[in-house]
Amino acid sequence: MLSKFLKSALLLLVLILFSGCPTPVSSDTEVDDSDITDIDVETDTTLYDFDSDYDGIFATNDSDVVDEGGATYWVVKEEASDSFSTVEVTVEKTSGYNSGGYGVIFAQEDSGTEDFSCLVLMINISGQYCVGLVSDSVFEFIEEWTYFDYLTQGYSQENTLRVEEDEEAGSFLIYINDSLAYDFEDPSTEPHTGGGHGYITVVTPLEDFPNDPVRVYFKEAE
Repeated sequence: MLSKFLKSALLLLVLILFSGCPTPVSSDTEVDDSDITDIDVETDTTLYDFDSDYDGIFATNDSDVVDEGGATYWVVKEEASDSFSTVEVTVEKTSGYNSGGYGVIFAQEDSGTEDFSCLVLMINISGQYCVGLVSDSVFEFIEEWTYFDYLTQGYSQENTLRVEEDEEAGSFLIYINDSLAYDFEDPSTEPHTGGGHGYITVVTPLEDFPNDPVRVYFKEAE
């Protein structure tokens, strides 16, 4: 049963289809996610569970949710606000293809409308992170997949993602496990200054469904 807060919160789940991905192979094989191209958007609210001991759980082993190009789903956990506030979420992936990203969206603008846009921070279990921008239903890399020594690699490993704003410099600071990984200025024509955040999970075309589900846990900082 969802809490009263969650019932009133805006839950926007978006599907982005990817193209240019390789032919499915064994889940032991690495793939290069740097050529992601976003095409279409579709809403769905069935893949994230909020009725749990965690603040969110993404879970699916349904091949119908992904096509040969892969798919990315996100959900808005906290309603957008006029000003940015620090985001801190601990994430843990327990199963699913190893290169599939997961993480947080932040700095939402025009939430709940066709003009919705946000910034994105994702990691994978291989020790990489990336930062991106979603605008007009299209994802663009700000920082492509990059290895970071302080990321804990492997399944069932917790990593804490924190995004802070440096108002004086006009930039965002990305921390992973309390270590600064990246700082950047929003490249948008109209920079994102709003608050509110959510969760994001990639379902790759290389998943071993239904045997091996994609499962990711999200927990907010107390």
